[in-house]
Amino acid sequence: MSAVYHVVRHENKKLFLSEIDMINRSVIIVRAKEPFLDWIQSLPDPIEPDLTLESLNSDPNAYLVYEILDEESKMEILETVYKRIFKSEFESWWSDSEDWPYVDNLDEFHKWFDVTYCSVVDDLVEEPEEE
Repeated sequence: MSAVYHVVRHENKKLFLSEIDMINRSVIIVRAKEPFLDWIQSLPDPIEPDLTLESLNSDPNAYLVYEILDEESKMEILETVYKRIFKSEFESWWSDSEDWPYVDNLDEFHKWFDVTYCSVVDDLVEEPEEE
């Protein structure tokens, strides 16, 4: 049995869309809170002096994680990855980790970021096989 593919262009690259494939992963979406915005604006060389929380969160980062099965696994997964997410969020604005705040637990992490979970991830893009 063969699938029917639809060809679309994105950034001058052909992408092939096929049937929807659910993958065994979930997504954590991270949105900044006021302390993160305050930290960005306190940097020695402000990147965007007129940055607002709304504009900062208009395109939040999403992190692919192991499949979230229930509330317990949600917390276990976040406990496992929150330090990496924290590092990624700060590093995307300022590479000198000496200027980052220290966070060593989830309660501290939640003072800086809101987290949304998406337990189902569907993969709509399939690359063609290499010849």
